Amino acid sequence: MPRRYRTCRAIDTNFGELAAVLHSRLQIEGVPPTISSQFEMVQYLESHLLPSVDGPLVIAFDEADRLFGRPYQADFFTMLRLWHNNRSPLTPQWDALDLAMVISTEPYLLIDQTDRSPFNVGCLIDLQPFDHDSCSELNERFPGVLEPNEFAELWNLLRGHPYLTRLAYYRLTSPDRMHFRELCDQAADDRGPFGDHLRALLFKLNEMNELLDAMKRVIREGKLDNQDLYFRLYGAGLVRREGQRVNPSHLLYARYFREAL
Repeated sequence: MPRRYRTCRAIDTNFGELAAVLHSRLQIEGVPPTISSQFEMVQYLESHLLPSVDGPLVIAFDEADRLFGRPYQADFFTMLRLWHNNRSPLTPQWDALDLAMVISTEPYLLIDQTDRSPFNVGCLIDLQPFDHDSCSELNERFPGVLEPNEFAELWNLLRGHPYLTRLAYYRLTSPDRMHFRELCDQAADDRGPFGDHLRALLFKLNEMNELLDAMKRVIREGKLDNQDLYFRLYGAGLVRREGQRVNPSHLLYARYFREAL
């Protein structure tokens, strides 16, 4: 029996709205019940939703880190861990359920209690930046856009950051394209080609004082003795260790946060 895949965007989703989305996407007959708590949501899955699905089910949450700061954040992720823990041969309806979550930040930012977190169980796929060869191959797919010296400059600026690298080529080839020199000169500006991404990172840091202070120390001193803070910033893609120093992940972050912090 083929698996069924459904994606639920996590923005503004509480338990009742999540139940309604699942009920609709899986085309379950009737009206979903009113659900206002973690317990009611678990009961709904166990007694109604899972028995209604013929075969294995994967529920995928895209951009799950956008729940960060919601009042139900901890309860939501604790519930997902409970779904996982319920998977057992003794409860075959739960054993048929798999979860997939896509996040772009360190899981510690979402829930720091390991026994309640869904991020320390199952299979973790950690996406790394593109290496130089991969970026070179990507550049070949845009013939005539960058000269060799410009490609080298872009590599030094972004160090293969997947989203920013792809965004750079979009800015250079879209109908309202920028010149390469313009892109580089405005790269670290709040309203520049990468402004939305940079402001979002700064907003997240401003919500967590200890990480904000840690990033300031990286920018000013090039070191960070607290390993927990280092791995939280590293997991968020903001820093990397180079020898005895801790540096921003790439030149763009170094330029932006030097001014912003």
